[in-house]
Amino acid sequence: MAIPKTDIAQGLWCYNSVLVAIAIGGIFYAPTKRRVLLAIPGATLCVPITRVVTELLPTIPSLTTTFVVSTWLGMTASRQKLPALMHVWVHAVVSPEEHRKRYLVASRLIKGFKRNLKT
Repeated sequence: MAIPKTDIAQGLWCYNSVLVAIAIGGIFYAPTKRRVLLAIPGATLCVPITRVVTELLPTIPSLTTTFVVSTWLGMTASRQKLPALMHVWVHAVVSPEEHRKRYLVASRLIKGFKRNLKT
């Protein structure tokens, strides 16, 4: 992609990707194996988006624009492909560990509910 080596060395091309992986993999969704695996394409998508933004707006640094766009695209795609994923409301964002606890409690409740429906 003809990225300057100095930009790569300074972390300008991976920082937003890491933020996307964190957002999709554990902040806005309960962290599960599937969610963590879906965070990888979102983080990968961030690099070409960064390239496009830097080409379109060469005088303005992209900063977190690519993070926001990549996160929105990743969350929209995952909602369409996997509508059963439990998302976390913005007012409830605390930590991935808290999301995981809520996810496990909700999973137990749903499994119990389904089991009661069968009997």
